[in-house]
Amino acid sequence: MKVDGTTQDGRRFTLAKCAPSALSFLWSVGTPATSDVLLRVEDEELLLPVAPSVPGPAEVRWVLTNALFRGDTFSLHNGPGTSFRRADTLSCQSSSKEWVLRLLPSFGDAERVALVNGVAKQLPTAELVTSVADISELPSVENTAYAVTRLLSLATGSSVAGGIRRIYQSGQPVAESFFEWSIFGGAESTSFSGFIVNDGVLGNALTRFLNEAIPAFERDDQDLRLSNVIGYLEQARTTPVIEAKIVMCILALETLTYRLCLRLGRTSDELASTNIQQKLNTVRGRLRMGFIDKRFAEEARESLRNPLMHSGAIPTLQMPEKVRWADDLYALTFRMLIFLLGYQGQWLDPSSGWLPTNAPSPT
Repeated sequence: MKVDGTTQDGRRFTLAKCAPSALSFLWSVGTPATSDVLLRVEDEELLLPVAPSVPGPAEVRWVLTNALFRGDTFSLHNGPGTSFRRADTLSCQSSSKEWVLRLLPSFGDAERVALVNGVAKQLPTAELVTSVADISELPSVENTAYAVTRLLSLATGSSVAGGIRRIYQSGQPVAESFFEWSIFGGAESTSFSGFIVNDGVLGNALTRFLNEAIPAFERDDQDLRLSNVIGYLEQARTTPVIEAKIVMCILALETLTYRLCLRLGRTSDELASTNIQQKLNTVRGRLRMGFIDKRFAEEARESLRNPLMHSGAIPTLQMPEKVRWADDLYALTFRMLIFLLGYQGQWLDPSSGWLPTNAPSPT
């Protein structure tokens, strides 16, 4: 159904795609009948105007969910009964904009613990902010904001998404929109350190990663299906089933190597009869990814990919071997992604005991 209405504070809105999920009806003799309807909104976005917008500069703020990070700038945070300084803000740059990522004042240790322990599946944690010369630039910066959430998901291991967009002009709110970007996992079991972080060991690695990776992600996401590949890794990171972790990592590798081979001139018909080992060897040679071990590619196909895809099990491997394979496959996909994104800093490698590891270079 289509719904036109007014919020309690007087803001008009229109919904083109929604349906009633629940209905309550209250009635008694001598009183007007009232009903409450819970609506399921299927519009891509629910826009609630606050004040008339005008052509000209604007500040845009996105509220992000499940963004767990350490900033490179400290600010005063007021917790329950205490005040302390925390590293809650970082700045990065896309090809044309400055961006600020900051933890929400309402997000504290209790909320973080609830996320990583799985008590809460999704919570607002941070705000992403940029400015535009004119409000008409919103679609282009929206794409970059989405890119930041995907890169944060890759770097931290937590599934980061957007939920609210607020637009300000002359310091005053003019519009508030509610939407839902795809989310592929959660934050459960995610350590606060993540894979690429700002800390005493890696320095401001996360800030550097965002600065170096945003342009490449925006350029290659559609062609290489980077969002899908990162989504598979998010699911691998958060699932408790070891076989599922391995399957998600294999799907990530299959997707990424397939798209890379298409870019290198192979056709879909040619790739239909090409196995994962052959695709890995192709990108290893043509793209100078010398960190892809040939024997590893062969063993991955024979020991894991074929048994899992044909029987749903890996009968020849014990649990410690499965865990090692899951870590190795994840690490390989991660290396390929940060290589393609042009990151040249360090990261924490799960396949080598979470030791700081240099990002791969062409060899």
